[in-house]
Amino acid sequence: MISKVKSVVPNGTYQSPNGLLYKFKYEMEDGNSLVANHKTEQCPFGAGSEVDYHIKGTNAYGSWGSVKKPEGDFSTQGTKVAPTNNRNADTQDQIMRQSSLNRAVDALGQNKEPIQYTGLAEYFYNYVKSGVVEPEPKPEPKKKPTKKEEDDDLPF
Repeated sequence: MISKVKSVVPNGTYQSPNGLLYKFKYEMEDGNSLVANHKTEQCPFGAGSEVDYHIKGTNAYGSWGSVKKPEGDFSTQGTKVAPTNNRNADTQDQIMRQSSLNRAVDALGQNKEPIQYTGLAEYFYNYVKSGVVEPEPKPEPKKKPTKKEEDDDLPF
């Protein structure tokens, strides 16, 4: 659940199989309270911090669980940072182009002309984008020089 921390106080330590953990008692603005363990002696969340907490159990001593940052972290300026799974279309296109170029290099091997790599990469990209296999365009045959061009002694 998402809530703001009303208060937090240290509540001892706990020796876990993974090392020493520091216990903190949290009171949330929504009325719930719980004890959560952290690896640092300094509590990572202070009063007023927005947190995502989960109560995992309750006994005669109270509730315990986990406290962490809410999904969609905030930048140092306080503005929300978009999760990485919400990339825009331009970024997705760049990723597909880069991946297509990598596959073209893998398919053709080293020491080819750059135009060969980019041509095959564009073919792969179009397939990934549309899902349609288009026949690769045949290169135009080189034109044979005419008789006049062969007889011309000009150096250019």
